[in-house]
Amino acid sequence: MKNKCKIRIALIFFAIAAIAALYFVLLYQPSVEITIYNDNPNNNTENNSTNKESADNNSAKESTEETDRQLILDKWKGKDISQVKTDKKAIALTFDGGANADGVERILSILKDNGIKGTFFLTGQFIEKYPDKTKLILESGGEVGNHSYSHPYFTKLTDKEIKTELERTESGFSKLNATFQPFFRFPYGDRNEETISKINEDGYIAIRWTVDSLGWKGASGGMTKESVENRVISKTAPGAIILMHLGTNPDDKTQLDSDALPEIISGLKSQGYDFVTITEILASWNN
Repeated sequence: MKNKCKIRIALIFFAIAAIAALYFVLLYQPSVEITIYNDNPNNNTENNSTNKESADNNSAKESTEETDRQLILDKWKGKDISQVKTDKKAIALTFDGGANADGVERILSILKDNGIKGTFFLTGQFIEKYPDKTKLILESGGEVGNHSYSHPYFTKLTDKEIKTELERTESGFSKLNATFQPFFRFPYGDRNEETISKINEDGYIAIRWTVDSLGWKGASGGMTKESVENRVISKTAPGAIILMHLGTNPDDKTQLDSDALPEIISGLKSQGYDFVTITEILASWNN
């Protein structure tokens, strides 16, 4: 019994000693500092440099665009451009978007097949009602301009109402992150010196047209595919700006502009014409 008591006492002392040793180790263990090493010490510098370069590029692009816009405005303010004075056989196909978007995809397909970039004048209501079609237009690589918000007669508006019409359309473009040109087409061609001066003041130049296809009149208005073709081809001359529409006639739903477009393009190509944007045709103006 005595031996068993001695063994138990020894085990108790051993356990106490082990616990005390463990406590000592935990109590006096030095803190461990963890350092994460970057195996490429240049990463931060490169990232900062890339970000700065990207910001600088964006800033430079915006500055260039603003400069270009101002140059265009300074050169063409006060004018109502219906045809460009040029020796080149260059013409611009332009399309207004307002009432509906029924012909958008077909027109874009025809332009793409022929390697042509159009210029599109869109109303703010068109942009709001047909955002997907508007995106297709933007992705086509052509140019877009302002055609007012609600397509009113501008000579009947106050200066404040004109500004609102322009800004509401600009807002629609901005929501789609779209870049638009400083080009404005008056609804119905309704303009005078005062309204031209006002849109110049608001950052736009006036783009009219040389020939209106009249396809918007539709079959119910006495037009046919053939009459649209003949009208455009016969009235086109170097520097011409051709007006067509993206929609169908609201009454009879005919799409005479898109129907006639392939033959118009082939007919004018056979006469040696090149198709350009408004920016490009303005650049060809003979001073």
